[in-house]
Amino acid sequence: MISNNNNDNNNSTNNTNTSIDNGGDSIHHDDNKLEYEPLLINRHPHPHSKQGNVSYDMDDFKNQIGYKQQQEDGIYQNSNLSTPVSIKSTTSLAPGQLKKNALGLVHCLGCSISGVGPTCGIFLVCPQIAKVAGPQVPFTLILAAICCLSMASTISTFGKYIYSSASFYQYVSEGLGGLVGFITGWIMLVAYGILSVQTIIQFSSWTSDVIRTNTGFDLPWIVCGIVAIGIISSLAFIGINPVLKISLILVLCETIITFVLTVVIVAKGGAEGNYPLAFTPVGGSVSGMARGLVFSILVFVGFETAAILGAETRNPTKIIPQAVVGSVLITAIWLVWGMYAIIVACGPSQAYNLYSVSAPIDLFAREYVGRWFAVFIDLAGISTTFNVSTVAFNNMYRILYSVGKAKLSTTSNKLGITSKRFKTPVVAIVCFSVFQIISIGIVAAIFGNHTEGSWLAYSYLSYVGTIPLIIVFIITNIAVIPYMTNNHRDQFSYFYNMALPIFSAVLFSLVLFGNFYPDVPTPPNSYLLIALMAILLFGIALGFYLKRIPGFFKTMLHHISDDGNTSMNHHPEEVVEEEQEKFKHIDEKDEIIRADLPIN
Repeated sequence: MISNNNNDNNNSTNNTNTSIDNGGDSIHHDDNKLEYEPLLINRHPHPHSKQGNVSYDMDDFKNQIGYKQQQEDGIYQNSNLSTPVSIKSTTSLAPGQLKKNALGLVHCLGCSISGVGPTCGIFLVCPQIAKVAGPQVPFTLILAAICCLSMASTISTFGKYIYSSASFYQYVSEGLGGLVGFITGWIMLVAYGILSVQTIIQFSSWTSDVIRTNTGFDLPWIVCGIVAIGIISSLAFIGINPVLKISLILVLCETIITFVLTVVIVAKGGAEGNYPLAFTPVGGSVSGMARGLVFSILVFVGFETAAILGAETRNPTKIIPQAVVGSVLITAIWLVWGMYAIIVACGPSQAYNLYSVSAPIDLFAREYVGRWFAVFIDLAGISTTFNVSTVAFNNMYRILYSVGKAKLSTTSNKLGITSKRFKTPVVAIVCFSVFQIISIGIVAAIFGNHTEGSWLAYSYLSYVGTIPLIIVFIITNIAVIPYMTNNHRDQFSYFYNMALPIFSAVLFSLVLFGNFYPDVPTPPNSYLLIALMAILLFGIALGFYLKRIPGFFKTMLHHISDDGNTSMNHHPEEVVEEEQEKFKHIDEKDEIIRADLPIN
């Protein structure tokens, strides 16, 4: 892929119709197509040739294809020329592109942390881990954090060179080729689609339970879900920036409330006193901790979401890696501490029975602080589940937007349309919101309007949705090795680009294996796995079918990448060689070279 952006300067002009004047030459930009009119290249008589034969100055050639787009004083600045090039713009931003430079480190870090929803993990997932790992929940969380840090390292490596709303699809395509990239993108789409439905059911069920507990009114959970979908989609239409600001405020409030409770619990010694051995494997079951690791990985799912924001982030090659790694470290510390407090609250000897307690966090708030504080804990639960849903939805909006950019068909192309005012993927937002309403309607029809059934559906979707995401992590870890070897050999590290990805792939493979052994899935989980396998096999078959079309995956990658992404796979010399091959005509009389140069 050829890109006219640069890692050191990722600002870009985003004009629908742009005319660039450079002496007698001009470049007209129309949406995704950049057409070059005659470009002058200095010719110098060759010292060993007859008159009329010429050699071309390749520095001038590099200058004329090496434009860096800048928005400084309204000029289109060539990085290698002293003369700026004027721009005539008809619109401020090109339709079909997300808003550039809208996000900073705090936004991306907040997105990943909100996507993880550590407070949500403490409230809802801790009992599931304790059911199999017992009092060693904190130690199991530490192991899961190591797994996710190794994966974060892989994402950070890719993030230094590639930033795109398609994230994993493009990572794998660049490393293992278009076919494997397409299959990975398909698996990613399935995983996030399932987990996004799971998150809205989680929010709706918790909110409905809180309303019933505090008011006695049994509000159907699906009503909460429809309201939440309307709010999230409306905020997403306005822009990702206000969405993340709201998420940061909610995360801060819920964390303070929950932190107060955990400090009180630990200070009072809980039911049986503090238990430092919870941070070690001493006294725990190896098989139990291995099974608990499956749920522990689920807690961290969402740390990778910042990678999808690359096209909208300032200096993404620096900020995205920092956000991904930073979110794992921050959430790991908070999760280990919070879940330790929960184990202390119930007592190590009762940890295995924690799963059978209804809303244990609410119970502990009443017991260790007071009934009044339980109300704040309930509100913190609403906040954290809403945050997780918001991030999951915005992930899917951008993934569907990338599908629209792929130009697979006239219908799917509409997913790439953005709002002219807010530069948000409006069609993707509408389509996915409709999908969500239909999905929770089906769940309500099967499991009922009461939360007993919706929590059951939540557990099923949590299980089946995590598996394809783990597969994506494994493939991505493998892809980084050939990517760095083939494209950035001079920066290749045997530890970060080989040993650590292999270690991460093995760890996630063991976690995946833990879903099937020693406990073999039973109905309805086994039926859900069969349905999941059928969907994934369909995507694989579709990938092999599309492979028969010459250049399909290359073209698809090119279109998806055309959202402000930079892929630094080509050295300048390689770009020059590729562009030289595309010269169609040389007019020696007019000293003009006409070139057809597709620019991403």
